[in-house]
Amino acid sequence: MKFKNTKIFYSLFIAVILICLFSLMPAGQNFILMLAESALGRSLAKPEKWIHLIKNYAIFFITFSSIIIVSIRLKPFYFPKDGESTCAETKLTKMEILYFFLASALILTLCSTTSPIYAFHAWDDSNCFFTVGKSVLHGKTIYKDIYEQKGPLLYFMHTAAYLISRDSFLGIWIFQIVSATTFLIFSYKSISLFVFREVRENLKFYLPIILAIIFSSTCFVVGDSVEEFSMALTMYPLFVSLKNLKAKTEFKNKELFFSGVCAGCVFWMKFSLVGFFIGWAIIPIWFYLKQRNFRGIFKAVGFIWGGVAAVSLPILIYFFVNDAIADLFQVYFFDNIFLYAVSENRNPVLRSIIFCFKGFESAYTSNLLIFSLLVISAVAILKSKILSFIKIHIFVCYFFSLFFIFCGGQRHVYYSLALSVFCIFSILLFPLLKLRRMTKGKQELLRIFLSAIFVAFVIFYTSPNISLLRLKKSDYLQFQFAKVINEKENATLLNYGFLDGGFYTVAKIVPNCKYFTGLNIPNPRIMEEQNRFVEEMLVDFVITRDQKLASENYELVQSVRSEIRKSSGEYFLYQRKISCDFEF
Repeated sequence: MKFKNTKIFYSLFIAVILICLFSLMPAGQNFILMLAESALGRSLAKPEKWIHLIKNYAIFFITFSSIIIVSIRLKPFYFPKDGESTCAETKLTKMEILYFFLASALILTLCSTTSPIYAFHAWDDSNCFFTVGKSVLHGKTIYKDIYEQKGPLLYFMHTAAYLISRDSFLGIWIFQIVSATTFLIFSYKSISLFVFREVRENLKFYLPIILAIIFSSTCFVVGDSVEEFSMALTMYPLFVSLKNLKAKTEFKNKELFFSGVCAGCVFWMKFSLVGFFIGWAIIPIWFYLKQRNFRGIFKAVGFIWGGVAAVSLPILIYFFVNDAIADLFQVYFFDNIFLYAVSENRNPVLRSIIFCFKGFESAYTSNLLIFSLLVISAVAILKSKILSFIKIHIFVCYFFSLFFIFCGGQRHVYYSLALSVFCIFSILLFPLLKLRRMTKGKQELLRIFLSAIFVAFVIFYTSPNISLLRLKKSDYLQFQFAKVINEKENATLLNYGFLDGGFYTVAKIVPNCKYFTGLNIPNPRIMEEQNRFVEEMLVDFVITRDQKLASENYELVQSVRSEIRKSSGEYFLYQRKISCDFEF
């Protein structure tokens, strides 16, 4: 499809994009509301709903315009051809690695509330991980002595973070930067396989912007999800398969081994994310079968499982030494599969397919910019002159990932973040940034400067976390409650009936109750044990959210209503009565 006068069409496209971007800014939204009120001759009721509508339509038009423009062969857009690309792996210089590290540090410092510039990281999921992680260092065994249903490797990572900082997420912020840097490096290597040198230079400009869009989205939440760390762990195997499939060469032993290590890490953090690796293995195995290379299949399987074993053995030894193998299988596997998954009275296959469609819909209605990038990526892959089986390989990886993530019926907002890996292929259709009449050094500096400006623009106008920068520690109820709790020496605490609100973290308390927090998993044992701790007065303080504690043994000492993101609700702090202390 071609247009005779492409300049007019391209100018119109740019104008639509600029108007939409302006409407995403507060000034633009106020201007549109003012025009609407002038046209209607009255004030608008519930302006926040109108602002939400304006944002959605702006993102929709950006998406729609992008889909239209990439469907047309305009000169500003580049469609790679086999003859212009290379099968060789691109070697990064130390300065390029440093650049990706600094770009990751900038993005995560602004986007993730784990960073030092934010007063507190209040996400309940992260605080659950952190509480379990620090409990390991205080002699508690995961699942056996403290109950949470994510994978043990995730808790061990938070144990390491606890060694860096005992009352903040500074360690996690560092791990996030390393993970994001790894993701950018292998994204760069992957796309470099399909473009020529001029386009390759533009990747350094576009990749940080793509990462900023992903980390400014709703599915990023406030940072520190398993899905976030899985992005780097899936990007490396994807690069390995793309490189070898394009060159039609056998996978190297170390590549297979480290791909297995990545699969093992993902499995022991959240096994529902291993769908990617199942899809990832299909096309290479088919490729080996087509060549009747059965030895290659056995070798590949052996080295991959060797990598999985390298991660799995230390974990299994930990549980064996602590006599907790049964607890591992009960909590991590049985409870997640049979308690956490949604059950319905219909055919299991049909049910899983319906769940996937619902998951896809819920994932992208709240992440339209990411959906735009995925659509552009799909168009780029289909239109590019890449070998057909490589195209199939990418789509199979995506659909297997999607299926395993959503087939259980749960649809939490952060689930779709793991699928954002596939956004990088949208770069294949991005316009070239041609900087002529400049030395190479000046071109690099200008690209870095422009990329930083776009990154800042994306984050400050799309990230929901930026508004939390204005808050101080004193604004968080966790610190208000901690002042009261820490007045008692060696105080004990129970986070009653709701997910860990960060009170253990701020007060520097290791819980003495195995079921230290309420969870989304419908395990009746959780509330039974928490109620027993209250009835038998086994803790000094109890915190509830949006409900009062029905116990005569505790008295209300403080209540706070919070409207802060990830800490919203009314919280009540109860202390065991003094008379009860003497009786006990």
